[in-house]
Amino acid sequence: MERYITWKLVLSLAILLPTQALAADKLPISDSFANATISEYFTTDKVQGNVFNWKAVSEANYPSSTPYDNDGGMLYFNSYDSPVGTSARLMSREIDASSASNPVLEFFLCHALGDYKDQVVVEISKNGGEWADAETGTYHYVGGSAPDGTWERVRVYLKDAIGSDCTTFRVALKAVSNRGRNIIIDALRIYNVADNDLDLVSISAPKSVVSGNDCVITMEVANNGNTEVKASDYSIDFTSTFTGTIPNVTTADIPAMENAKLEVRIPVTAIEAVKESFTLQAKTVCISDPEESNNTSRTVNVNMQFSSEPGATNFIRGWDADDNHLMLNWDAAKDTKEDLFSINESFEGFNMASTGPFNGFVVIDRDKSASEAAIYSASGSILNVTTPSAGTPADGDGYKMLGVTCGATVQQDDWLISPVLACAHNLEMSISFLIAFKAQSGIDNKVEVLYATEDYNSADPAAAFTKNVKSFIGSTDAGAYVNADGKFHLVEINDIPAEAKYIAIHIYTQTTLSSLEPATWIDNITIKEVNDAPLRGYRIYDLESGLVDTGGLISSTATSYTMPFIDAVCRYEIVAVYDDGEATPSNVISVDPGPSAVESVETPASNIIVCLDGITIANCEGQPIAVCDIAGRCITSATVTCSAHFIPLTAGTYVVKVGTNASIISLR
Repeated sequence: MERYITWKLVLSLAILLPTQALAADKLPISDSFANATISEYFTTDKVQGNVFNWKAVSEANYPSSTPYDNDGGMLYFNSYDSPVGTSARLMSREIDASSASNPVLEFFLCHALGDYKDQVVVEISKNGGEWADAETGTYHYVGGSAPDGTWERVRVYLKDAIGSDCTTFRVALKAVSNRGRNIIIDALRIYNVADNDLDLVSISAPKSVVSGNDCVITMEVANNGNTEVKASDYSIDFTSTFTGTIPNVTTADIPAMENAKLEVRIPVTAIEAVKESFTLQAKTVCISDPEESNNTSRTVNVNMQFSSEPGATNFIRGWDADDNHLMLNWDAAKDTKEDLFSINESFEGFNMASTGPFNGFVVIDRDKSASEAAIYSASGSILNVTTPSAGTPADGDGYKMLGVTCGATVQQDDWLISPVLACAHNLEMSISFLIAFKAQSGIDNKVEVLYATEDYNSADPAAAFTKNVKSFIGSTDAGAYVNADGKFHLVEINDIPAEAKYIAIHIYTQTTLSSLEPATWIDNITIKEVNDAPLRGYRIYDLESGLVDTGGLISSTATSYTMPFIDAVCRYEIVAVYDDGEATPSNVISVDPGPSAVESVETPASNIIVCLDGITIANCEGQPIAVCDIAGRCITSATVTCSAHFIPLTAGTYVVKVGTNASIISLR
């Protein structure tokens, strides 16, 4: 039998009562419930049963759903937990009937599988009268093969229901519970059918974007007419505080009474991201649009941020090799030559039955209960070196492995503990290993991976190993994490913090069947640091003209770059680039090809101390400082921040201006 939900859409006439049309809203009106809020055009009220009301939410279950238009909000009624007959209304404000030449109510309904018979009843109140259903009921069926959570459009034509004797009216959606699935709607609109009328129904934007990435803005534009609107007939304009370039939107044909989803990808760079946020509003521009009030979207706000990874520092202009080139230098954002910590043990170099230690790996037997079985070549109560034989896995990474067979009905308590870990770069670690379990049913082989942040006592390792990063079961039951089929399976665990001093594999299997003895084998253990944020390279920005063309990213190992000299005043900054985007920019350096405007040049003043790698400005806190080359081009400028302000410089001759006094200095 086909399963479906029945949604009852009902329109009705009511008793005529006088009202003031002058205070009423004019169509169109809409609410996308963005950011889980209900607009000023609508209010809610409980009708029957003092339990649940309509409310705006950002996500929901039964059916599982997120907003249709991805703007962070939709309307929700908890029918799942409501007694049968519980109801609540979402009500519009008074609408001026003179503005409703051919009105339509439209919203999107979240589909739920099943014949639950929860209802959405559409009601009309005319001239301030009572809410009433339509004289003729209209039913909308949502069912068939559509998946749970599918959004489907509901459209109700209101002209006949309002009639010609109405001055003002209100529209309501009444949710009526049958204790089925929850009722979820979104993108509600009341508008007139009119050719060439485009409605910018919704706009959505990410809450934040990392510098170096595109900010993707999506918009939904509705065609409220009975004829198709061609892509060439309209465009999208933006009003925004974004200081960069917003690309043109590629529009699409929109069939009669249909919607089109459009997208614009705005590149965000370090030049814009320092402003931390921007606002944006979209507007449809269409010739002969009869209704302009629905052309403009709500305003969205986007936060801009930088990668949390370290940025390049100490950005300076070095000495020119010749007057046609400019050399830039900086301190590396991250050490790209670091040797990451890594250990591997496959037990190949150890004698049979050895119980270690194995290059720092230690085995501990807490249960001390040996199995009488030896056919698994892992007899004894402690993990020891074995080789493939009958009943032993033969698909490891080599010939030898560790194995243990536990005595029947014994609580196994075996530990394999790593050497001291040296995660020197404060990165995260990962562990991977092969594990196999004896092929038999009726036993759940229990294993956990833990770490300790301090030294442990072999008599009680559990006291130190309190951080569990993975627990799993080896079983022949469906859905088990590792199949107990006598074969090796790879286990990989990431995100182990640098604070871990030791990592342990703990086997704590127990069987209640005396006829069964579980066996476990382990091989090829690898523990390593993981650099999950590698430095990809660098970009240089001219703060006036944007990205400097360097032929792609500057190498991640570079700390200098030589570029053609530009005969113009320029301000440059350099940014480190990671997988997630750009890091915080460096300091800004200024390059001025014109005269330095130094009123007088003297021998070095006593407050300028020449050092091996630069100069130190002494006891000049708060004064401006500028360093120029002998051609008068500014290399760097700043405000002195301390009593010994250091400026790194390469070998060469410079004009150093502190306040209004300038001096010539030379570094060799």
